[in-house]
Amino acid sequence: MQRPDTFSPQAGFVLTKAGHLSDFDEKVAISLYQPLIGPIAMALYLSLWQEVKDRALVTDRRLQLWLLDLLDIDIDQLFNARVKLEAVGLLR
Repeated sequence: MQRPDTFSPQAGFVLTKAGHLSDFDEKVAISLYQPLIGPIAMALYLSLWQEVKDRALVTDRRLQLWLLDLLDIDIDQLFNARVKLEAVGLLR
């Protein structure tokens, strides 16, 4: 899939969560999803989950550049990881 021009390091995002991720859920995600989505997408998922707050505010907006630096990946790797997470329903 071609990365849209609007998907850039300067694009922002706000994290919200749909529920609680228990230790069991994390183990299931790693055991079942990592073989399907790969290590970069799994690292993105776990990193996002670690940063999510109970209540998101507009002021909690971050730039995708933060994710690129955190995971030491480029914008195309971030886009591909996001597509994989969306495909298996772990990210919206």
